[in-house]
Amino acid sequence: MRYVCKIHVLDVMTNVIVSGYVHGYDDFSIDPPTTHEFSYSIPGVGLSDPYEWLTYALDAAIMQLTQEPQNERSGAPGDGGPHTISESGGTGKPAVG
Repeated sequence: MRYVCKIHVLDVMTNVIVSGYVHGYDDFSIDPPTTHEFSYSIPGVGLSDPYEWLTYALDAAIMQLTQEPQNERSGAPGDGGPHTISESGGTGKPAVG
């Protein structure tokens, strides 16, 4: 198994959003990859250095990820909320709006 991840980190009003997805590829299968979406909202703290800002955001997201129960890591919100990559929540439903 191999994984490819794409991460987006952005300032939204007073929060920092860390979201993305992970594709899991089975090296011996022709099936499409498994996809897991994630999204975390962290309160912004007004950092002006870009590397310090990124380090803070990724560290806070990792802390939230490691503190979640494993069964709650099923991906992005199913309602297609504002913090999903495609605003579909990974459910296959078309985005509204």
